[in-house]
Amino acid sequence: MKRVLAALCVLFFMLSHSQAITKSRKAKDYFDQALEEQKMGNCQDAIALYTKAIKSDKEFWEAYYNRGNAYLKLERYSDAIKDFTKAIALNPDNPKIYNNRGYALKQLGQYQEAIRDFTAAIERDPDSADVLLNRARLYEETGNLDAAIRDYTKALDLEPNNPEAYFSRGYLEAKQGYLSKAIDDYTEAISQDPKYSEAYFQRAQLLEKEGKLEQAISDYSRATQLDPENETAHYNLGVIYSRMGRYQDAVGEFTDAIQLKEGEKAYIGRGYCLAALGKHKEAIVDFSRAIELAPNDPDAYLNRGTSYRRIGNNRAFLDDYRKAAALGSSQARAYLRSKGIGWK
Repeated sequence: MKRVLAALCVLFFMLSHSQAITKSRKAKDYFDQALEEQKMGNCQDAIALYTKAIKSDKEFWEAYYNRGNAYLKLERYSDAIKDFTKAIALNPDNPKIYNNRGYALKQLGQYQEAIRDFTAAIERDPDSADVLLNRARLYEETGNLDAAIRDYTKALDLEPNNPEAYFSRGYLEAKQGYLSKAIDDYTEAISQDPKYSEAYFQRAQLLEKEGKLEQAISDYSRATQLDPENETAHYNLGVIYSRMGRYQDAVGEFTDAIQLKEGEKAYIGRGYCLAALGKHKEAIVDFSRAIELAPNDPDAYLNRGTSYRRIGNNRAFLDDYRKAAALGSSQARAYLRSKGIGWK
């Protein structure tokens, strides 16, 4: 499964009447009205009132900031960036403005500019876990995995109760080849959120790589309990059961995977297990379906050919072996060579 990155955090902190500083009474009245509209979700009305406040006081940075947040809610990112830029010019030390402008820049695909803004926010507030997580996710998205891991680590030092951050760091550690560290992070994520199905799934894959098959089975099984539509977990369970000779269990998992999403690999896996159980006619049906889905998969022809041979259909057996050999199967080619049979 492909991991979906968590959304960036917008600090929708609206400045209130007591915090707003302006020389104009009229501007403050418009600001207060706008704030009430914004709290009720009436962003268009709020924008109109913030605009009146700004016309009454051109240096009312809080109005620019709040209007920028209203634009963010409406996904008018270019307008939001203009307002945040004006607010920064008037008040260059507020980290929330940089963070929210960074979010808007990211939404427009301006990743490096967004990273610069998140960095500026962190320089002004080094203890903001939210901004560190924003920069970590953007570093991850742009492929700077080492920097992302560092930011996830800093954010977790500040706020250790964050299963998503542990999961994200573990995912990157796994990509970097640090499997034991990744397993530890997935384990912590699960400890904090025992229903974190994707953490079980990812940990299972690493345990499988390390040859800890029983532990991997336990995690894959838990992942499928929490997310019954995870066809990859069912498929991987089928592969492990097949490797262990637990063919009937494997057939069940491959069947679940097929029901969720047809794929030639699951049909080949189930067909192989059915053949191992002596059910060659059923296996041939599965291998044939695999060939329909992927006509150039040599394994499907090779396995179907073997099952044809087991039921005494030698012509079909040789036809499939020739096809498998033509598609590159070394096993089929070796057999045909040993019998002096060509395949081209």
